[in-house]
Amino acid sequence: IVEVQQFPMSLPRDVVDPAYSKHPPAQTIIIRITTMSGLTGLGEASANPVQEARTLSTLIDWLKTYEAAIIGADALNINLLHQLMDRASGQHPPGCQTARAAIDMAVHDLVGKARRCPVHEILGGAYRTEMQVTARIAGRTVEDIAVAARSHVAKGYRGLTIGIGSDVLPTAMSIADLEEKCEHLLAALEAAGNDISI
Repeated sequence: IVEVQQFPMSLPRDVVDPAYSKHPPAQTIIIRITTMSGLTGLGEASANPVQEARTLSTLIDWLKTYEAAIIGADALNINLLHQLMDRASGQHPPGCQTARAAIDMAVHDLVGKARRCPVHEILGGAYRTEMQVTARIAGRTVEDIAVAARSHVAKGYRGLTIGIGSDVLPTAMSIADLEEKCEHLLAALEAAGNDISI
C-alpha cells in the first residue's frame, strides 16, 4: 500500500418534510487505497451525527491514523492489515469501526481486482445478485407522507422506509403518538401500492 486517499462529501437529503430537510446533509467519505503496482480499491465511511464519535472529522482522523499504520503493508494480507490497525487504535475505541470498515472494504476490493474475481467469490459466493435501494420518507402529516411515498415511487424506488420511532433509546410512547405513527404508516402503504415494500 502506497496511499490512502480520502474524498469527503455531503449528500443532500431528499425529503418532503420541511423540518427534516433543514437537517445537515448526510456526510460520507469515499476512500481509495493504491498499491505499488497501481491497483486501487474503494471503501466508504459514513458519518452519523447522532453518534458523537462518528463525526466527519473523527472519521478523517481515524482514517489518517490507519493510513499511517498500513502504508507499506501487503494489501492482500487482510489479517495483517487488521492487526496493524489494532496496534494503532486498539480494537474498539469510539468512532473507529466505521473507518476500519472503509479500509476493509477497499482492501477486499483490491483483493478481488488482484485475483480478477468479484469480492463475493473471495467471501464464499454470492448471497444475492441484486439489491433493492430504498428511500427514507418523512413528514409531519398524513398528506406529507402520502406525497413523499408517491414521489419516491415515481422516481423508481421499489422500497420505502418510514420511521416509527425518533430516538435511539426511546422513552415510552403515548397512545396518541403511536396512533399518529400508525396513521403515517397506513398513508405510506396506501400511497405506495401493493408492489412496493415498506
